[in-house]
Amino acid sequence: MSRFLPHQVDPFQFAEQEGRLQGLTSLKNMSRLSEATAGTDEHEVFADLRFSIQASGICVLYGRVETQLRMICQRCLGLVTVEINRGLELALVRSEAEAALVQDKYEAYQVEKNDTLLIPDLIEEELLLALPFVPMHAHRAQCEQAMLQILKRNSGEQFSENDKNPFAVLKDLKLN
Repeated sequence: MSRFLPHQVDPFQFAEQEGRLQGLTSLKNMSRLSEATAGTDEHEVFADLRFSIQASGICVLYGRVETQLRMICQRCLGLVTVEINRGLELALVRSEAEAALVQDKYEAYQVEKNDTLLIPDLIEEELLLALPFVPMHAHRAQCEQAMLQILKRNSGEQFSENDKNPFAVLKDLKLN
């Protein structure tokens, strides 16, 4: 079983040692990701992160993040599980001036002022970038099943004629 990732590392020191981190981290405290999904309390993400320094002197982070997230299907409004498997190729920089020098091959990622890379923050940002714009079940039949379940759950609700109809006021309007 994989171990948990550290909360923070010095990426430049880690890159000098050709360091590698593999393990899990909890999605529980990733508030932005939780808002964009149907909750993250029970989920974990696996990350494989390799640090190195290129011949040009740039500190580079290669790796991938993998997890499953629950989202709301935009076709049926039921829950759908979305598989995320995102590759990373980041140039870790200390300033915007350094970021301007980064090759097009890499995406620049600015590290905290004290050379600290917060692993959960990096993973959260990468997962947010990997989310689908319109999450949906892969097949329409799955949506139909989810909609039937919702209808069955709601079929127990009883409505009476005394319930206030929001359109009742329109009944008194005269048409010209």
